[in-house]
Amino acid sequence: MHSTNDVDAPRKATAHIQNIAPGPPKAMAVATPAILPVPTRPASDIVSAWKEETPEGDFSPLSISRIISGTCRT
Repeated sequence: MHSTNDVDAPRKATAHIQNIAPGPPKAMAVATPAILPVPTRPASDIVSAWKEETPEGDFSPLSISRIISGTCRT
């Protein structure tokens, strides 16, 4: 039985030749702008808060180091 749309098989593959240079890609969507963090307090408030939390004379910053024998040197 033969089909009414009987077509011969192609004898040779179709060549796809690109005759023009490729262009830049098409824009699909607008780029999202970068959202940078914005400080909620002025810098002067942060510095003054840090100074209020830091004790002024409660400790003595000694330079202590250990040598191989394990005894402390000051």
